[in-house]
This record gives sequence, structure tokens and C-alpha cells, in this order.
Amino acid sequence: MPKFFIFLEITDPEINALIWAITEIVTGQAPTQPFHMTVRGPYEQPICRSTLKSCQDVMAYDVLEIGQVGRFSNPGEETVLFRIDSPNLRKIWWKPDFSIKKFGFNPHISLYRGPDAHFADRIAAFLEQEEITLLCAEYRLVPHVTKQLDLFPSKVPITKQFLGLLNSGRVHITFLMRLERMVRDYRRSPWVFGSKEPITA
Repeated sequence: MPKFFIFLEITDPEINALIWAITEIVTGQAPTQPFHMTVRGPYEQPICRSTLKSCQDVMAYDVLEIGQVGRFSNPGEETVLFRIDSPNLRKIWWKPDFSIKKFGFNPHISLYRGPDAHFADRIAAFLEQEEITLLCAEYRLVPHVTKQLDLFPSKVPITKQFLGLLNSGRVHITFLMRLERMVRDYRRSPWVFGSKEPITA
């Protein structure tokens, strides 16, 4: 049986492109779709228009704050993420499989998912030092059903699209270059950073 969800999709081209670039550098693979997170679901039935409209109304004037770095571990998988929050996001949050009471309120976008805990620690430490905070007013709430092939029709962002973030000083102009160097140095000599085995790109 298909499951139904409401996604929050980041549509700000510069923020989307910056997160895209970070993810591609640390994972060695280009993302395949715009960044998003689940805010409601699963539902057993298709999302009715009134439910979607109600959520959109609640979030209509919210600005998302993106950038606080998070880090957690699951068996066989290490994750580094950017947390996301806004004044009204909690009001529409409904994920019965991950209740706030049991799992807390932790909306986020994953930047790295992989088996190497030491590498994940390095990424998290690097990003924390950058103190990146992004304010995002361009996003949308969209319905999604499992096994839906075309998640989003949005164009793939390109690196040049976040020149505004660089020029405004919200992201240092050497940020990506230094991140690439850190990843490259780790892959060449992971033992220097405490890993027993080298990671693979």
C-alpha cells in the first residue's frame, strides 16, 4: 500500500545550490533532487486539499533558519545535517512514526550519510567552525506518495547560483575550496584523523 506525505521543499536557488555543493563534496556524488524534508505523514489516504492548504496557511509568512549543525549515529550509518526551524514549523509537524515525545523535534536536511564516524565528525567540526546561518523564505509544501518517480520538477541548481551568499558574506568565499581540501586530505590519509580504514568516494 502506498503511503502519503507532505514535504517541505527548499526552492531558494542559492541555498539549494550551496547545500547541493556541500553534499556533493562530502559524499562524492551529486544529489539527484532538490532538498526537502518530511513534515507530515505517513497518511494512509491521499492528502486532501484542505489539509495541505491549512499547513500552507500556517507557514505562509515563516522564514526558515537553516544552518545549525547536527550529528547522529544509527547502526551502520553516520549522519551530518543542517537543522531547520521556523516560528510555526512545529505547529504543522506530524510524524506518527517519529513522535516529538519520543524522538524530539528535529527537522533537518542530511548532508552526509555513510559508514565512517571519524569522517562524519570531521565534517561536523568543519561546518560548526563556519557558523553558517541561512534564512530561507523560498520554500513550498507539496504532497508526495511513496514510489512517486518525479518528486520535483525543479531545475538542478548550479554552483554559480549562490554567488549572492558569497558576496553578502553569509558564506566565506573560500568555504568550498577549504571543504574540498579537508575531504581530499582525509581520503588520502584517513589514519591521521583517527580512522582505522580509509573511506571510499
